Amino acid sequence: MAIGKFSISPMTERTDCGAYRAGVTVSSGQGQSSHHRITRLQRLFASAEAARLVALTHGWLQTLRAQPALC
Repeated sequence: MAIGKFSISPMTERTDCGAYRAGVTVSSGQGQSSHHRITRLQRLFASAEAARLVALTHGWLQTLRAQPALC
């Protein structure tokens, strides 16, 4: 999913106990100027869709904080 100059890629993985883990990659730039921020979430989810939605939301929130605050 593209949001402005960012690309957000949610990831899910099924655990041995049947729950799901979530992660998200937030990317920007192209080629040698690209930057990727990968986050793995600690919480487990009951479904792959729930994990994907939370990861996508987490990635979207990261794009809102992309620029550090100036003091």
